[in-house]
Amino acid sequence: MKAKPKCYVCGKKVNLNEYDNDVQKGEAFPICDACYEPDWTRECEVCGSRPIVPATGMCGPCTWGEADTANGNW
Repeated sequence: MKAKPKCYVCGKKVNLNEYDNDVQKGEAFPICDACYEPDWTRECEVCGSRPIVPATGMCGPCTWGEADTANGNW
């Protein structure tokens, strides 16, 4: 039985989804859903906005370069 991969950010076990093939090929890192949930307790490392994407430590626009992702709209 193959062990479940662990989240690259927090270390929790990850259930792979559509990124399964990319992770298995070594082209992507497994990241759990919780590491993409908006974190309103911390500020963006770049611009100081909230919320941040825990996986990056930055707000949505600084992470993805899209203004539409402001205020946790990702």
